[in-house]
Amino acid sequence: LGLALVVLAPAAEADVRWRSGAISTPAPMQAGELAQAATELAQRPGQSRFVVYFDGPVQPAQRAALEGSGIRLLDYLGDHAYFATMTPGLDAARFAAIPGTRFVEAIDAANKLHPDLARGVAHSWTVVADVDEVRTSPLVALNVLFHKDFDLEGAADVVAKHGGFIQGEISVINGVVVHLSMDRVAGLAADDDVMYVEPPLPRLEGLNDSN
Repeated sequence: LGLALVVLAPAAEADVRWRSGAISTPAPMQAGELAQAATELAQRPGQSRFVVYFDGPVQPAQRAALEGSGIRLLDYLGDHAYFATMTPGLDAARFAAIPGTRFVEAIDAANKLHPDLARGVAHSWTVVADVDEVRTSPLVALNVLFHKDFDLEGAADVVAKHGGFIQGEISVINGVVVHLSMDRVAGLAADDDVMYVEPPLPRLEGLNDSN
């Protein structure tokens, strides 16, 4: 399936390089800035996930303190950065006081798209139904990975909001195979529950199994 589990890879020190090509270079925030940024992130309607950066590896005591402040770490992204989610009872000041917390930011939806999809490229092997007199955008197959705190039982509803439908599950990595109009892909990627969207790999053909 080729579904990417790691969206980020380490670049230079203190930099994080997204698969989209974008680079995050977070400058350390003071406690007051962290608290303010966390409060603003918590006030976004219908969104709870964000990115949090640390000075080094997160220790068990830090993780416990984060949970106590209303922050749950999700997938590791590289360079001491994580996807994370906020609970309704977030204590922003308590969170900001946790040693080693460096920076927080919203997740840029553009960084949740495979570079080909971001450029509007629909590979031939992904096209389920091409453009015709009725369809103005091709129907394509996609692999969609959800954040680890999302229950796949709700995937059909999320995909349906964007006009798509599920063809199968990839439960081991909390993902699904989806058919969706190409012009709706960016909207699906922007959904708070979605972690990453990419095209499936092409089928292997012409292999000789007679040997």
